[in-house]
Amino acid sequence: MRRWLFLTLVCLLLFAGSRAPAFAPAQPAPGEAFISPPPAPPQITGEIHHTDYIKGLYISYAALSHADFVNHVQDLLEETELNAVVMDFKGDYGLLTFPTQVPLARQIGAAQAPVIQAPQPFLAWFKERRVYTIARIVVFKDDRLANGIPALAVQDAATGGVWHDREGMGWVDPYRQEAWVYTAALAAEAAALGFDEVQLDYVRFPTDGNVGRARFAQTSTYEGRVGAITGLMKTVRQALAPYGVKLGADVFGYTAWTPDDLGIGQHIESLAPYLDVLAPMVYPSTFSAGLPGEAPQYRNAIAHPYEIVQKSTERTVTRALTSNPDIVVRPWLQDFGDYAFDYRTYTPAEIRQQMDGARQGGGRGWMLWDPTIRYTRPALVSAQPAHLPNPAGKVPVLVYRDVVAPGASAPGAGAGRLA
Repeated sequence: MRRWLFLTLVCLLLFAGSRAPAFAPAQPAPGEAFISPPPAPPQITGEIHHTDYIKGLYISYAALSHADFVNHVQDLLEETELNAVVMDFKGDYGLLTFPTQVPLARQIGAAQAPVIQAPQPFLAWFKERRVYTIARIVVFKDDRLANGIPALAVQDAATGGVWHDREGMGWVDPYRQEAWVYTAALAAEAAALGFDEVQLDYVRFPTDGNVGRARFAQTSTYEGRVGAITGLMKTVRQALAPYGVKLGADVFGYTAWTPDDLGIGQHIESLAPYLDVLAPMVYPSTFSAGLPGEAPQYRNAIAHPYEIVQKSTERTVTRALTSNPDIVVRPWLQDFGDYAFDYRTYTPAEIRQQMDGARQGGGRGWMLWDPTIRYTRPALVSAQPAHLPNPAGKVPVLVYRDVVAPGASAPGAGAGRLA
């Protein structure tokens, strides 16, 4: 049924529209190499109680291409408090992790190297362990689409060609509705595969590089920028409606501290009505100007992981709730080396302080970002008992229920899998 809905939606959409890269070894392994029978679950007694509090980590397109990284992430999900994974569906270079039927993706070569060739058995590993799955789609930072169809790209006023950022990457013009439709088609494809949530990243106008030479399809104004980003959200939300899949978006941490759109189209009160989840990137390393209106010691933000996260999360929650009382705020936390202050590596205690800040600030969970996909294991509480395959075939963050050990009677347990 989901596949039929997806194919129908793609046709309708096409008719209507006619962060730093992760390290990974140089030799990718085929996606099937990661798929193995789930291990026998440990025997436990008693009930396991769950809430909707998400504790996630990220794995990149590059890391998904190598078994060692996938195994590492799976070990963390089985053996620690983590209960969610954010994986690249379309990564920072515009390439797709899974095979696709979206015509534009095939046309521009975005599907030339899918690193997971068999999506369903790969995703089944996470579903059987009740792991909440989030498909990350990088939107306007898309070198593949910008150079494949230059008419859709941000233009360079000096050269007349495609504008490139500091990394040499082309960007798609946020005003171009064809880019909204393309993103919506990919989001529907992720939903059809069974992801629980679609998370949009780089949903903004460019900031890095010679932005003074960047030219867009229309004049860059506050109203126009916010209208472009909310237009994208509306389009994707409509595409996801038949699937019941949640929609989230990543925003700069400073969005909570400024009344405007930061010049990039991200305005909390304007975005919130179209989202289920708002994910501010409250990495202390990014707060080089401190916290506006707060104590001067926060100018050295890296030394205050709890306060930076708590105060920024709280402000985000307060503002988002004014236009969407049902929205969830789930911040991204820093598990990577500082690059703006003293170049420290956060200790496990400092990472835990960020987690505490997210909770005390009103966040409904958190997600760890480490582009090297290593992660600080001592910062994570061990899972006791370990995560087990779920005999009820449900994802606890979506459905409240008790899950008991295999062999015991589970209320309402069925043989099906929540797809």
